[in-house]
Amino acid sequence: NVGRPAFAHDGSFVIENICGLDTALSKDRKCYLYSRKIEGGHPSEPVLLPWTNKSSNYVHPSLSKDDKTLYFASDEDRSIGNYDLYVYYKKEAFGDWSYPVLLPTMVQSLGNDAFPYLDGDTLYFSSNGRIGIGGYDIFKTFKVGKNVWTSPELLPRPFNSGADDVGFIKIEGTLSSLSGYLASNRNASNLD
Repeated sequence: NVGRPAFAHDGSFVIENICGLDTALSKDRKCYLYSRKIEGGHPSEPVLLPWTNKSSNYVHPSLSKDDKTLYFASDEDRSIGNYDLYVYYKKEAFGDWSYPVLLPTMVQSLGNDAFPYLDGDTLYFSSNGRIGIGGYDIFKTFKVGKNVWTSPELLPRPFNSGADDVGFIKIEGTLSSLSGYLASNRNASNLD
């Protein structure tokens, strides 16, 4: 089970969400983040990110445009809710990363906060632990300092519906209005 990949903008590496790779015969299939170098269009074998706690899950990687910051969701013990958002800073060499930092409590909820996507200084994510329209809703927060963020804002309809709305990715080059892709299990009764 391989989830959403986060490719470096220069194509030199990818961070992947892979579930059950080292526990293929186990019923408890944990999800971890792995890095791969890409050379000549071919990815190397996956390398588990070094700080991984094997009793936790790590999902939904998203890289900044300079490829030095990685956002993801995890259910680590230090999480406030079920899944929370974390940030991870890359150092100079490939694979040399800092220890992940939990985003501030004002960004987190007591439910699941997941599917982060960074666009400049705006972080989009989905949450089912905040007041919204229903199910998972898409929110945005703005970075105003090192690990300092504004209070999350709910995106309006049609981005959100009474169903689960997740995985928002903004379409590049849209300045006048917000446009993007998302995944949803909405149907005709909650298609707004």
